[in-house]
Amino acid sequence: MLYDLIIRDALVIDGSNTPGVRTDVAIGDGRIQRIGSLTEARAREEVN
Repeated sequence: MLYDLIIRDALVIDGSNTPGVRTDVAIGDGRIQRIGSLTEARAREEVN
């Protein structure tokens, strides 16, 4: 799948009062589509 945007190495905080984790976040159709290691994933735009 080609995403609209992938943010690489983002600090993701889920609100559960645990430390955030650094991971990739993929956005498509205005929504978060995937969170996790997206090494092979491609997007129209990528932010590091």
